[in-house]
Amino acid sequence: MGTGVAVRFRATCARLALASLLLASCGSDPGDAPLGTTLLATAKLLTTPKAATAPAARATRAQVVAAGVPLLRIGIPSRKVEVFITRRDSNSGTESWATGDNTVLTLRDGVLISTRALTPDLMSARAPTVAQLATPGGSHARSHFVLGDNDTNEELAFSCTMASLGPVRLEVVQLTYATTHMQETCTGPTGTFVNDYWIEGRGTIRQSRQWTNPSVGHIEIALLAD
Repeated sequence: MGTGVAVRFRATCARLALASLLLASCGSDPGDAPLGTTLLATAKLLTTPKAATAPAARATRAQVVAAGVPLLRIGIPSRKVEVFITRRDSNSGTESWATGDNTVLTLRDGVLISTRALTPDLMSARAPTVAQLATPGGSHARSHFVLGDNDTNEELAFSCTMASLGPVRLEVVQLTYATTHMQETCTGPTGTFVNDYWIEGRGTIRQSRQWTNPSVGHIEIALLAD
């Protein structure tokens, strides 16, 4: 990581820590505390297979605004955890989102393309564009690269088709968005999986459920703040 990027990342973490402490200590509603808590201490829950059930990540819109940084709410059903993570960096539509101790999801225009520290990881992916995901009846190829038995990248190739499940008024932390629910069905060497995307008219993936690999399964992602 370059010096400038490292300085910006440390500054972001400092702002996030301050916001988290304020939210945890000053909230009058018992439901206020989980945002302040989970923003800082999530990686062990994310990286532990079969983790004990954790409290669901909750937040009010006021808390999201007070945090002062872009936030994702993510859920990993296989780990029985739902937490918040913040954006670490952004470059031409590719964004890395991280916990305080560096569990990382990388998204390209909202489409998941890699994970780090989830054990095992999605090392990289050839994934469709938002335009492809928003096209009913369209088809495309998708490849996921995962670590094989010899610590080498193994390619899992899939053939995918798109279907529209229609318009949905989607609520995400007390705001409602006009979206279209798109569903991606993919078939390949590990069988069939289904991804879901709730896409706003301007092409923003507001919420999604995206498959990573056979061990981790799906990650549920909601964009709380742009």
